[in-house]
This record gives sequence, structure tokens and C-alpha cells, in this order.
Amino acid sequence: ELQALQKTYQKILREKESAVEAKYQAMDRAAAFEHDRDKVKRQFKIFRETKEKEIQDLLRAKRDLEAKFQRLQAQGIQVFDPGESDSDDNGTELTVPGAQCEYWTSGTLGEPSMGSMM
Repeated sequence: ELQALQKTYQKILREKESAVEAKYQAMDRAAAFEHDRDKVKRQFKIFRETKEKEIQDLLRAKRDLEAKFQRLQAQGIQVFDPGESDSDDNGTELTVPGAQCEYWTSGTLGEPSMGSMM
């Protein structure tokens, strides 16, 4: 009977040691998971902030272009979008009432050079 109790005790002791080891392994995995989660959160925060800044920059550029377009219209300058015309060229045509029409092919960013505007 004593031997049976000792065997049972040894078995329970091994199970306890195994359970304690499993507990520490689970805690290590949980810590690694939390570390990885925090890293992903930081990376996503940086990504989100970068994209929000890009969106704000694009919206600002859009507002600037719209304001520039409004100023051109207020000056009586009509800007025709080449995408809306039937022409196959990639030019932009400006029409100023009472002045000669000026025509240029698209350059950098579709803007004319300063020399062509004078």
C-alpha cells in the first residue's frame, strides 16, 4: 500500500511539474503575443498617420488647384480639359477674350513654362 501511495505521489508530482512548465510556456507565448501585438499596433498607427497626412496633402492640393481654376475663370480664362476634347493631342488650350489663343503641349505637371506665358 505504501508503494502504491509513493507511485501515486510521484505521478502527481510529475503532473504538477508538467503543469507548471506548461504554465510558464503559456506565459512566455502570451508575452510574445502581446509584444507582437504592440509592435503591429505601433506600425499601424504610423501607417494610419502617414496615410491621413497624405490624404490631407491631397485635399490641400485639390483645394489649391480649385482656387487656381476659380481665379483663372474669374480672369476670363477658359481652361479646356484635353480629356473632354475629341483631339488626340495632350495639349491644354487657354482662351482669353480679346487676346490671342495660346497653345502648348503638356510639360512637367501639365504646366506651361514661364517663358511661354509671357
